Amino acid sequence: MSVRPISGAFRVDPRATDTAASSAWLQDRWAAVEALFEACADVDPAERSRLLSSADPELRREVESLLPHLAGTPQLPDSIEQAGFAALTALQPWQAGSRLGPYRLLCPLGEGGMGMVWLAERADGQFEQQVALKFVAVGGDQRGWQTRFLTERQILARLQHPHIARLLDGGSTATGQPYLVMEHVDGESLHAYCDRRQLGIEARLQLLLQICSAVDYAHRHLVVHRDLKPANILVSETDGPKLLDFGIARMLDDTAGRVSRDLTAPGERMLTPNYASPEQLLGETVTTASDVYALGVLLYELLTGRRPHAVEGESMAARYRLIADAPTQRPSLRVRRQTCAAELISGDPALDAEALAQARGSRPVALARRLRGDLDTIVLKALQRDPARRYRSAADLADDLQRHLQGQPVQARPDAWHYRLAKLCQRQPVAMTAVAGLMVLTVVFVIGLWLQAERLASERDRALAAEGEARAVSGYLVDLFEVSDPLQDGGGNIT
Repeated sequence: MSVRPISGAFRVDPRATDTAASSAWLQDRWAAVEALFEACADVDPAERSRLLSSADPELRREVESLLPHLAGTPQLPDSIEQAGFAALTALQPWQAGSRLGPYRLLCPLGEGGMGMVWLAERADGQFEQQVALKFVAVGGDQRGWQTRFLTERQILARLQHPHIARLLDGGSTATGQPYLVMEHVDGESLHAYCDRRQLGIEARLQLLLQICSAVDYAHRHLVVHRDLKPANILVSETDGPKLLDFGIARMLDDTAGRVSRDLTAPGERMLTPNYASPEQLLGETVTTASDVYALGVLLYELLTGRRPHAVEGESMAARYRLIADAPTQRPSLRVRRQTCAAELISGDPALDAEALAQARGSRPVALARRLRGDLDTIVLKALQRDPARRYRSAADLADDLQRHLQGQPVQARPDAWHYRLAKLCQRQPVAMTAVAGLMVLTVVFVIGLWLQAERLASERDRALAAEGEARAVSGYLVDLFEVSDPLQDGGGNIT
């Protein structure tokens, strides 16, 4: 068994046949390599030599091949990625100025999922164009790498979307090394683009909506990316975000929506731990829900500047346990507290809560208030450990984000009348203010009428009482005069 570093992802290539026994052997062997490597990484050279000498020769050779990639840093995947890039650069037969068909190589751009990527230009005089040439890595399991490379070419050939880097051409060199000619995206990684321009929450959500559109398009064409991360998303001023590097993407089964078995080698696990879903970390079935989880991680980082889980410096096994088992804190709570460097996307300990909020055009308290509610709910739903509890698709995630931006109720929230009323007030503030004003005027008018009626009734009662008193006095006076009237004495003579 050999362990190869590829673009921040770990790949385990089995050398045995596809049997249950060989699969178990691979798992046990990897566990032994990992355990010995972790033990050697944390001790001084003398103790390391003692540990290595006590291991069997083959195990010792495998661990010794990994130890140089430590480079004195605890961030294992990053150091392996850098070491892999340097190794691939040294092994490539190409140099700046080399010609490949109509193209002239200019400089290496970096390492893709399967090999080196070069910046090249059209040199046949027909027209000017810069492209990205991607070569399959040389050495090692050449057949397996080329198979993956051809799979990537097949995948890209069926994807035509404004936010997916286009496949322009492809072929093989004179030595049989396959290559792809890709659209060159002159842009920055997703997080760098947003932070350098201090984009607010709305602008960041708009970018993610475009990314969701590209991912959903790939899913509808039966492709799952499996390695969505900021480095694979470049953003330019003119074209917006572009999704790159389908080097470990896989075709989906047409009916089940799961990664086709014939395209995934037994015992193999390729991923970037910080962005991998729990089912990827645990080696379980990968579906479109795995890409939805990665989109949730990107959304969390765009909103907070922090990772959902602080996993830098952990061993790979510890990363698996932490990401798969640890609860995810709400973004609105996360942005108000100070964090360690491991939690930050940039890893810069100088970036405190104030600086991270400022990069989003806000302050910590205001940013927390902006994230509280719908965005908290959307993020946590996308990051559910159980794939069945996440959004069913990237389109559903995008739909809820769009609803939030438009002030409409989101599907992730419980359907309650007071929530819908609050969203209606946010969405139509002028109309709702007018309605509220009309209701207040109506209430005031009704109360005024009631008070007026009460006052009239009171005055009527007083008038009736006064009238009764007047009648009583009048009757008394009439009776008094009648008693004293001499004509009312029974008809006696007047003298």
